[in-house]
Amino acid sequence: MRFPNGFFIRDDKGKKYVEPATLEDRVKVLRAAMPDFPSDRPIETAACHHIGGDDDACGSGCGQLPREFRCLKIHDPSIQFYGCGCVNFF
Repeated sequence: MRFPNGFFIRDDKGKKYVEPATLEDRVKVLRAAMPDFPSDRPIETAACHHIGGDDDACGSGCGQLPREFRCLKIHDPSIQFYGCGCVNFF
């Protein structure tokens, strides 16, 4: 099963399960880390998703975002979110 927008690890009375994230969830996590994330182009992250198999494998596309954006693994431990996102390092 693929989770193009990432996923959450949920705990219900000691039983853990995976809940798929929405595009809005992923963009919210990105904006928490990078408040200046381009608000007019969140769909540019569509090509940046986990591509399976390899634990470090995220897609390489960030659409028309500037070159300083890279498709990398993202994780927010406070809400147990795991996924990939276009991150600006510069």
